[in-house]
Amino acid sequence: KDAIERTEEKQSLQNCLTITTDDGFSSNYHTIAPILDEFNLTAEFFITTNFINNADLMWRNKLCAITNNCDSSEIKSIMIELSRIYDIPQSKNNIQGGLINWSNSWDMNYKDRFAKKAWDLSSLEPLDAYLDKYKPYMTEFQIQELHSAGFGISSHSLSHPYFDKLDWNSFEKEILDSVEVLRNII
Repeated sequence: KDAIERTEEKQSLQNCLTITTDDGFSSNYHTIAPILDEFNLTAEFFITTNFINNADLMWRNKLCAITNNCDSSEIKSIMIELSRIYDIPQSKNNIQGGLINWSNSWDMNYKDRFAKKAWDLSSLEPLDAYLDKYKPYMTEFQIQELHSAGFGISSHSLSHPYFDKLDWNSFEKEILDSVEVLRNII
């Protein structure tokens, strides 16, 4: 807020620092906020709202978990099966680049479905068990606590798509619906 106010008032931002985080990971609450609080600093936490309360795992995080926990032959099999099931264009470069690089070519309207199916095809534990064990995202209560402590809470979309691949209606929904979720929380 201070940086925005300074900019609007045409004041210098020299020697200023703005701290922001993205996505709404629980480490914001458990690790980052206590450190900032210790030094009397604040931050703006940008929350991807579909994942609050560990309701799901972001599509890119699913792909990262698969990439980090499955061997290359399993990943290649997953990619071939996804390509077959959903008729997603596949090339030798896509297979060599892996799931995350391949996702750059996906239609954003299907990213969640593709990533969920990739998870289901993998040897990883069921997603609900993974979310229950690791609890990667903040809860509504944690967001409320941060807000009450003076930290900023802002929208980082519903599902964290590649915005340049969205049509206007999807773009608008990602932002406005996310803002509404956060308004209801704080």
